[in-house]
Amino acid sequence: MDRGTMFDLKGQVAFVTGAAKGLGLAMAEIVAQSGARVVMTDIDPDALAVSTRRLAEQGFDVTGQVLDVADVDLLKRTIDQVAEAHNRLDIAFANAGLSAGSGPQTEAGCLANVDMDRWNRLLTINLTSVFVTIRTASAHMIKQRSGRLIVTASIAGMRGERMCGYAYAATKAAVSNLVRQSSIELSAHNITVN
Repeated sequence: MDRGTMFDLKGQVAFVTGAAKGLGLAMAEIVAQSGARVVMTDIDPDALAVSTRRLAEQGFDVTGQVLDVADVDLLKRTIDQVAEAHNRLDIAFANAGLSAGSGPQTEAGCLANVDMDRWNRLLTINLTSVFVTIRTASAHMIKQRSGRLIVTASIAGMRGERMCGYAYAATKAAVSNLVRQSSIELSAHNITVN
């Protein structure tokens, strides 16, 4: 079976956070190449415009929307608007995230010096926004009895990493378990969570 048949996503709608570069852009591109309509979101308007334009110029059905996933009310509204505008939502990739800065081997990254504002911001972006994406997108997918939810985790969520900050490691461990937990419920609705 060739990739064109195996990954035929024609008629499907995908929503990707953190899509201006890196893993988010790579996912948006491969899903678009496979025929899906892709809504690319990112907090960086300039990078998003460049990436969206590049994919559109290649003939892919992509649109860009500036979105800060830390604004979870706006995140929910945006997902709902995408699903309503296209009468479906097939794929949601909760990719947007932040690094926590220095790891515990540095003075700035040790327990005593972890910045609580940064800690709370990472919890919102790396964990709460993922939960909101899964909850909101799955509500639409349950109605259509199918869907795919994808989350960016990290090896830092599975074991201690000297280079990773505490908030990053904690949120990536949490999203891995959020994926496991939500897959138990959503698999009954023909929705996979990876």
